[in-house]
Amino acid sequence: MGPSEGSRHIHVTAAAHPERVRREQEDIARAVAGQTICSLFQEQVVKHGDHPALLTKRDGAWTPVTWRQYGERVRAAALGLMDLGLQPGQAVALLSGTREEYNVADLGVTHAGGITVTLYQTLAPAQVAYIVDHSEAVLAFVESAAQAEKFVRIRGEIPRVRKLILFEGAEAFPGESWVLGFDALLARGAALTRSAGAAFEARWRAVAPDQLVTIIYTSGTTGPPKGVMLAHGQVCRAQESSHRRLHPEPGGRSIGYLPMAHLAERNLSLWGAIRAARTIHFCPAIDRLGETLTEVRPTLFFGVPRVWEKMHAALLAGIEAEPDPARKAAVRQALEVGQRAVALEQAGQLVPADLAEARRRADAAVFHRLRERLGLDEVRIAASGAAPIAAEVLRFFHTIGIPILEVYGQTEGCAVGTIVRPDRIKIGTVGLAYPGVEVRLAEDGEILVRAGHVFAGYYKDPDLTRETVDADGWLHSGDIGRLDADGFLTIVDRKKDIIITAGDKNIAPSNLENALKHRPLISQAMVLGDRRPYLVALLTLDEAAVGQWAEARGLVDEDRAALLTHPALRAELQRSVDAVNAEVSRVEQIKRFAVLARDWSPDTGELTPTLKVRRTVVLEKYASEVDALYAER
Repeated sequence: MGPSEGSRHIHVTAAAHPERVRREQEDIARAVAGQTICSLFQEQVVKHGDHPALLTKRDGAWTPVTWRQYGERVRAAALGLMDLGLQPGQAVALLSGTREEYNVADLGVTHAGGITVTLYQTLAPAQVAYIVDHSEAVLAFVESAAQAEKFVRIRGEIPRVRKLILFEGAEAFPGESWVLGFDALLARGAALTRSAGAAFEARWRAVAPDQLVTIIYTSGTTGPPKGVMLAHGQVCRAQESSHRRLHPEPGGRSIGYLPMAHLAERNLSLWGAIRAARTIHFCPAIDRLGETLTEVRPTLFFGVPRVWEKMHAALLAGIEAEPDPARKAAVRQALEVGQRAVALEQAGQLVPADLAEARRRADAAVFHRLRERLGLDEVRIAASGAAPIAAEVLRFFHTIGIPILEVYGQTEGCAVGTIVRPDRIKIGTVGLAYPGVEVRLAEDGEILVRAGHVFAGYYKDPDLTRETVDADGWLHSGDIGRLDADGFLTIVDRKKDIIITAGDKNIAPSNLENALKHRPLISQAMVLGDRRPYLVALLTLDEAAVGQWAEARGLVDEDRAALLTHPALRAELQRSVDAVNAEVSRVEQIKRFAVLARDWSPDTGELTPTLKVRRTVVLEKYASEVDALYAER
């Protein structure tokens, strides 16, 4: 029986009227007919020539690259790659952080007719070898000499790679003909501009909408990565759909800081920035995001939930640390006013005039300063995605005048599925379908998506492709959701992450995990209990928050191990768990928890590069801690 038959074909709820969506799809198809990333980029180069496109901080100052200069560098990169023998349809690997050179290299490959294959910087050499070999990449861009060492170690496993091109550090490989500096590649291409300019023009114009622009290997929380194939036309449709929903103005500012190997950042800082003619400021490292925000003051900012959670915690800690009792009381009163107004709006009720005026005064006296402190006082679009975010965090930012738009989508759908509309915010949902997107629920609650930008399939895996996209074109997301009468989608959890207890009760762990992470001191949480008699939790602690807590109690001299087992800390965490338990049914309550010695990160493997928990990795690493929780009596 095929994947479109039987129970998978039964749709119990639809998010939008199919006739309206069909008209939207046809309109979007007309708007992008014949368009490729190459033609879209070249159009913006002509239209916005002298306006800044990319900015990188060098020697303490932001150095701009105009759209015209951007176009010249892309042309030089493409010609350099063509001179190295890159043919249309061949893959090129890119292992780099988010930076100006990445954008130029990516678009250089695209204009030469190639296919980009992005790699996370945290990948081990064996993982790099798998993706490079599987994608049959013939060239590779690498950010630094340190990252190039990964390729040197696996050189025998990637025989197709003819040249390794380094953004910086090529001098660390003297006499190595396999290595080429990025500047040397651009100089090579620039020298060919006069003689081969027509060849460049012919090459990018020959790219067709149905040709692949990229293969994205999903970082995955389980199993080997899968190569998601996206064509030019699919990406252009997705960008058009997103543009119609958000209506960004040309000349807006955003910050590039998430991994370019993840589709969200490429949608924002590469393709999306091209479509919107937006200026990108490149943040050199995630730990410098705060200072970059206050310098750039973006008009659009996308943060994964962990970024928003840290901002939220920092603001709350600052409020609590306010030494002036009167000022602290004023801030708390302002927050109370804002929360009352938001609660009425979310309930669909009018905000009374006196409360609206009190809110205006609170904004002028308090909230504006909080937004300035974050560098978000000029933001027009603030968004979150890639993982669930606690409703309490969303309500807080909404209260202080930063309504966060939750977005939902899969790499397989160009990450464009649903979004909370600025004019229709329903906190706790991931909003309504983008223009041209159909959303339905299967009989078991799985979210199904159909649109013109659903992917072209998994590279070299037609069987898995057929399992994921049925014969009617529905992408099976693997997520469980709910749709309300107005078409707002709520994510319940990953289908495979649903906990089925020994008592045959189905429980969504993400709701509990988000509630725990919202509590003081807790950084990460993972709830377990599949086929077990009750739920337990693994917790990691926020270093800064624990430090402040210890200082307030005179425990600063305690070593780390002693502090983690201190009765007062244990009691504080128990109160947090009890508070979460008080809001759920008995079967959903967490009976026991363990505090782990250190926080999780992508470097240590428990989190993906986009800060989602790798549940299988955590289970393997901390199996003894989990077993101990169930062994307790």
